[in-house]
Amino acid sequence: MDRYLDILKRAIAASGARDRQSRLAVYVRVRAELDRLVKSSERSFTVSEQIAQQTALEQAIARIEAAYAEAETNAGKAASGSGGDRGGDRGGDQAGRRRRNPFAAFRNRSANRNRDAGQQGDRQPAALPPQAHQAQAHQAQSGQSKPAPVRPPDTDPWDDDADRAGAKRRTTRLAIVFGVAIITVTALGAGLWILLSSLTAPSAPAFGKIANRLESRGSATLFSGAEPDRFKTKARNTVSGRGSAFHQGSVHVSSTRKTASDTDPTEAAWLPLTARIGELLTDKTLRVTVVARAAADDPSPEMALAIVDGDSGTTGWRRFAVDRAFRPYTVEYAFPPLPGSRPIIAVWADTDGAGRGIEINEVSLLVAPN
Repeated sequence: MDRYLDILKRAIAASGARDRQSRLAVYVRVRAELDRLVKSSERSFTVSEQIAQQTALEQAIARIEAAYAEAETNAGKAASGSGGDRGGDRGGDQAGRRRRNPFAAFRNRSANRNRDAGQQGDRQPAALPPQAHQAQAHQAQSGQSKPAPVRPPDTDPWDDDADRAGAKRRTTRLAIVFGVAIITVTALGAGLWILLSSLTAPSAPAFGKIANRLESRGSATLFSGAEPDRFKTKARNTVSGRGSAFHQGSVHVSSTRKTASDTDPTEAAWLPLTARIGELLTDKTLRVTVVARAAADDPSPEMALAIVDGDSGTTGWRRFAVDRAFRPYTVEYAFPPLPGSRPIIAVWADTDGAGRGIEINEVSLLVAPN
């Protein structure tokens, strides 16, 4: 949750969101970005990992909203406590607003000047500035009959040059802020991509590592996510990778085989194991768990699984009804002493051979003594 919390905080700060509606828009964008990045990723989650990631994201959102709600409540209490002073401060607030809006002040002063100009005929002439009095005295002494020109005082309270300079500065600041926001959002997107790439990459350990884990721990994951390369197929069976939001994807398997052999070589799709794994399975029981569901498009109602020991031994097809939810399906086989054999795990996607499909999210192995 902490990683999502950090990502959401940065996204809110970069967007300048100051109200709940703006934050909700940020959450929508983050969810959409997560969904887009995960769909384009080559890795996927198991079902439990998918639920965990979704829960972590929603918990982070809830935590942020709780913090904002608490801050707004405290601000409201503080405002209600100082309500008696509002009337006295109203004049100051209005003056502050006028200072913050020079365009409105300029319009008001212009209107006042126009009104005064209309009333000029009813008033006494305004007193001349000191420069005008001095000019008139000089004319009287020199005998000039025509008054010297006097520059009228500056009555325009608005400096156009200063206005243009201020507008230019504001435009420059806005451009800088916008540029920083774009860079921040881009960096956040890259961070999200890196985070999701690390969480949603398909996993297919090398067979040497799988054998080591079976030997040391007794269990190992054969693959998880969109790893179709782990499969081999006979004709009239297809295998492909499928991406999916918030998990590692899956392998789509379909079949048009109306009958399929449950021995080696099978006529369905299969997962081959190595000779070293075969040696580790001698006199052991292998439990294979396949996490699968009916495909999203043209779903198969029933699949079948089989374990073949690499010789003549097999579990035979174990049939399972499948639906639209990922569920674990298990099959077991007790291996006889067969050193050097190469076992396989066979998958028949559609037992009716109608070309319908299943999706496999994970296959794991568990070894126990017979």
